Amino acid sequence: MGNTKPIIESLAQLENSLRSHSSMVEDMNPVFDRIRRNELSAIQIEGVLAQYSLLPKAIVEFLSTGTSRLQGWTNIESELERNVAEEMGSRTEGLSHYVILENALLRELGIDVENVRATVGTKEFLDSIKSGLSHQSAPYVAGMLYALEASAVPELMIVAKLVNHYARMIGLNSPIALSGMTVRKQNDVSLVNDRYSLNVFFASHLWDFEVGHRKRLALTITEDLPTSPTCVSLLESGFNFVLTAMDSWWFSMSIKNASTDLAYDGCVVTNVNNNEIPVS
Repeated sequence: MGNTKPIIESLAQLENSLRSHSSMVEDMNPVFDRIRRNELSAIQIEGVLAQYSLLPKAIVEFLSTGTSRLQGWTNIESELERNVAEEMGSRTEGLSHYVILENALLRELGIDVENVRATVGTKEFLDSIKSGLSHQSAPYVAGMLYALEASAVPELMIVAKLVNHYARMIGLNSPIALSGMTVRKQNDVSLVNDRYSLNVFFASHLWDFEVGHRKRLALTITEDLPTSPTCVSLLESGFNFVLTAMDSWWFSMSIKNASTDLAYDGCVVTNVNNNEIPVS
């Protein structure tokens, strides 16, 4: 192994750069900008959450594609395989993380994301990630994968706040306790009914799953990535490509009606209290 200092420094700089991306920071996020100006209705916010759900739905495919593209990078391969196993339920009683989220959204908020159709903006985003992972060079792919993992915590924090805002809009209490959130113990029988609640889902990802994914992937990239300036540059390009695509995606979700029409056909839907939510 050569001098890994350039790789370690690059990964740290990339993580710090998340703060400059509008999709990652509430004060800059285009959806929250529309919310602050009272320009999004409940049904439109529901549409945003529905579109967002297509990213965790696709994450196993992305990680699996990355694994196949990085064959021979044994440490990264092992970490990605372990990551995929977690996403598929190795630590959650065989329930995939996406299914847990899907069920919790329906049970607690009445949001059914099972058959959501991607808007143009969402399709462009997901297709761009698939294409990059499939066709770019190995160091570039490593950068893309690191972007997906490093961005997970700030993006999930945005989504958690969006979930709470939506709940309040439809007359429910905020389901996610972001202040002093703790991950509940799996063996606590008294909590069996809310073991896979929205609160537990977001807590376990914000403070456990995604933190571990980012740290372990960073370590294995440091172990496997060639230390040449060209490889480090490609790593950074892959990372920046994903974050730029995420910024564009969140902007597309903020545009009035873009997150409503294709997600729910512009129909009046009902929340868990059977109250109609009109489309504005």
